[in-house]
Amino acid sequence: MRNEFCIGVFAFPKSIVFCCLLLLLSSQISAQTENESFENAFDLDETQSMDNKKSNAESNKYTGQISPIRKQSLSGQVDVNEDEGNHDDKDETKKGVEEVSFNAVNNSDQKNKPENEITLSDGFSEKIAGRRNRKYARYDLSEADRYAPHSDGSVLNYVLTETRLKEIRSKFMYWYVDKGGNNDDGDYQREIQASMPQVHKNFNFQLPFFGLRFNYTRVSVNGYLEFTDPPMHYTYPLVFPVRNWPKENDPSFIGIFFSKCRIGKIRPTDIDQRRPGVYFRVEEDLQNRTDQFGVEMRERLKWDIREGMIGAEAFDPKHAVVVTWKNVSFVGGIDNSLYKTNTFQMVLATDEVNTYVIFNYLNIQWTSHTEAGGDTVNGEGGISAFVGFNAGNGTGSYEYEPYSQTWMIRDLTRRGCVNGFPGRHMFKIDDDIMPSAFGSRPQRSCNLGY
Repeated sequence: MRNEFCIGVFAFPKSIVFCCLLLLLSSQISAQTENESFENAFDLDETQSMDNKKSNAESNKYTGQISPIRKQSLSGQVDVNEDEGNHDDKDETKKGVEEVSFNAVNNSDQKNKPENEITLSDGFSEKIAGRRNRKYARYDLSEADRYAPHSDGSVLNYVLTETRLKEIRSKFMYWYVDKGGNNDDGDYQREIQASMPQVHKNFNFQLPFFGLRFNYTRVSVNGYLEFTDPPMHYTYPLVFPVRNWPKENDPSFIGIFFSKCRIGKIRPTDIDQRRPGVYFRVEEDLQNRTDQFGVEMRERLKWDIREGMIGAEAFDPKHAVVVTWKNVSFVGGIDNSLYKTNTFQMVLATDEVNTYVIFNYLNIQWTSHTEAGGDTVNGEGGISAFVGFNAGNGTGSYEYEPYSQTWMIRDLTRRGCVNGFPGRHMFKIDDDIMPSAFGSRPQRSCNLGY
């Protein structure tokens, strides 16, 4: 009896220790839920782990360094939807869902896992296809000029601050990109090459131009948007309306630099490494857009035009078209003439009643192609490019003097001064063509006053 009692006394504390050990071990064991695979439940899915590391590395590559901000929902954890992008502005998190939105997921089956970190920003979100193929990126980051913004997955109910508006309006060129989008070309028009100098584009709205209305256009590598068919041949200097109409076609077009162009080349040392060629972007229904890119495009256009044109004080853009000719050279050049390039941009804005166009001339290194008398090395001499508008069918035209088809065409980059920018020119074009009153100011009188 005495031995049995002693054994019972010593066995009781041992049983307590044994039970504690069992509890500690059980707390470290992961259980497989009904919807989980064995590999996922026990972190044995090596492929998924490597993919996640790869996607995180790619995100850091394109979005730069970001500051993580911890958030915890009532369920104990918050995660970001896979289609949401990384964000980095801490100040915007204080503004609530009006400026930044993210999706929380139910993590009731993952309570024992460490709390995830999410990052927020007021910038444009990144859309990732399959977490591997980056198709969209924030256009306001350092790589902004390379990746296509997209309204899907962006910051909704975006509130544009006065500081941000001033920042985007301080840029000379409007947005254009050569990566992202459905074909990973961004706005770049791959179809436009030497064998196919133009592409057809349809609009889901009416574009008033020179007393007519169009729901389509043709984008030409030769520095213009065309609405009706051209004649078989041109003679120089160009005269519009075409004198032999109706025997010959008299095209309706908007000509920012109407000349025979070909896609040039860039050097590895050039700062802007976007591909040479033609870029085209349409932004519709701007008045109802709440995503960041839509809001910023609308407000930028609205204030640029209101402050650039007399009588446009109430203009509110509904649709926009941005066409950019980047590093285009002249036809007939030899040797290194492909490095002799011009870059210019056309921005159309309309509310389907009034239409305005902005011409941005970033760089002009040549003025004429060889068929118009230009030399084969520098594209100089002969008849310079035509700048202006033609209604078509013999009805009327407008040539932008004193620049069009003269040696003064080089001054397009130094004059204009619309919105205080040398090289920016603006017109009202829905009925009669009316240039901005700032159109002939020299560079020394430009003043960025916004």
